[in-house]
Amino acid sequence: MSGLIMSVFIINDKIMIYEYLGPSLISLVAYYFILESERTIEKLTKCNDSLKEKNYELRAKLNDQIEYKKQIIYTSQLQERNNIAQEIHDKLGHSISGSLMQLEAAKLLVDKDSNKSKLIIQNTINVLREGMERIRFTLKNIKPEVEQLGINKVKLLVDEFKNKGKINAKLYYSNELDKITYIEWKVICDNMQEVFTNIIKYSQASNVKVNVEVLNTLIKVEIKDDGIGCFRIEKGLGLSGIEERTMNLNGKVIFDGYSGFSVIMLFPI
Repeated sequence: MSGLIMSVFIINDKIMIYEYLGPSLISLVAYYFILESERTIEKLTKCNDSLKEKNYELRAKLNDQIEYKKQIIYTSQLQERNNIAQEIHDKLGHSISGSLMQLEAAKLLVDKDSNKSKLIIQNTINVLREGMERIRFTLKNIKPEVEQLGINKVKLLVDEFKNKGKINAKLYYSNELDKITYIEWKVICDNMQEVFTNIIKYSQASNVKVNVEVLNTLIKVEIKDDGIGCFRIEKGLGLSGIEERTMNLNGKVIFDGYSGFSVIMLFPI
């Protein structure tokens, strides 16, 4: 009888051990996973902080480069203005000053010696005419061609768009840009600004291609992105403005939202 009672106690003890051991093991495993999760979260947090710091440094470097580029442009403009002012002073200042003195002398002699007065006036006319030729020559040298103004404006818009929208943009153009008039360049640039604004707002694009082509009978400008596109194009104020500006120059606009979104401007030559 006593042996039976001992067997019952042993069985009960084993059952109690298993009953306590099971939850303890589960708790231990849970604690281990919680500990590992905390370590993983800590590692990810440190990694995230490191990425944020690197991103901040890259942005700072990019801003420094942009500011440096702006400073170079500004300094170049100041230098160009200084060169123009110096050239005008050197080539024209003395001529005009001398001409004024000659005219003052001619004024005094007009009643006393009209022939000498006429000679002085004629010499002054010759000096001033030469000065006008120098002005024309100077302006011709410093004034850029229309196509240079146009394509450089387009390049500037593309660079600003890349910096502002964080979207990769590439510009392609042909070599016969002299066929594009000043007013056409203005419309092209105004339309580009509108298209770029829409791309940043709506397209979700990663890449944009701008292509300016001068063909035999027309000028073709295409701006195409690789964004979500749209099957139904609704012309709001922006797209309507693009269309109106282009049509005012007897041009045509094609909007295509099938694969990404593209705007094609066509101008007759």
